[in-house]
Amino acid sequence: MTNPSTFGAGLLSAMLVVALAGCAAPAGQDAEMVSTVGGRSAAAAPARPAPPDPMALGNADAPLMIVEFSDYQCPYCRRFHAEVLPELRRNYIDTGKVRLVFKDLPLPMHREALPAAVAARCAAAQGKYWEMNEALFANQADLSADLYPRIAKALGLDLKGFEACRADPATAQTVMGDARGAQQFGLSSTPSFLIGRREGERLRVESVGRGFAAYSVFAHELDKLLAATAKDGGS
Repeated sequence: MTNPSTFGAGLLSAMLVVALAGCAAPAGQDAEMVSTVGGRSAAAAPARPAPPDPMALGNADAPLMIVEFSDYQCPYCRRFHAEVLPELRRNYIDTGKVRLVFKDLPLPMHREALPAAVAARCAAAQGKYWEMNEALFANQADLSADLYPRIAKALGLDLKGFEACRADPATAQTVMGDARGAQQFGLSSTPSFLIGRREGERLRVESVGRGFAAYSVFAHELDKLLAATAKDGGS
């Protein structure tokens, strides 16, 4: 993993409801992420209204948003959650500057990606989404049908309700709704990211990232957008 990461610029034509929630990143290679050039217009996507999204972190009124499309069996996704997300939370999310919304993009080559995403959704129904999210990535090498109820029990979930949720086809359909949303943006690898500014009830997508990128890459993009937002607000 020595290739530089950049945020990819590109005009977007699809619409994404950010009420949604990628690893096709080539082996041994970090994915690319490239900054958009100021003045380019990107597609606006409706931001998620209340009720609160259990798969989101940060203030709903934060000026910036990151939409992450992820796969629980993808090692690059696990690396993002282990190495990058803690610093993003500390410096941008917990300070009210950025809201992160997690979306599922289970890849067909990962047999446990969809079942793991379903388990996370069922934990969300009992108010334990991020605890399950963290446990699934921490136990990525052991994802299996036996693991999910063990984690649920450790988290104090109602196991009967958890298993009923896992068995409900509607839960998997909701997960795949996220995947269809990613496809609208041409996103087929994990992790993938949309970064943009909130405009009222909509999200203006400014940057698209495909694959793992270091914290410094995210910080550069976010600081640039925060500066532009402050400038626009003062003009």
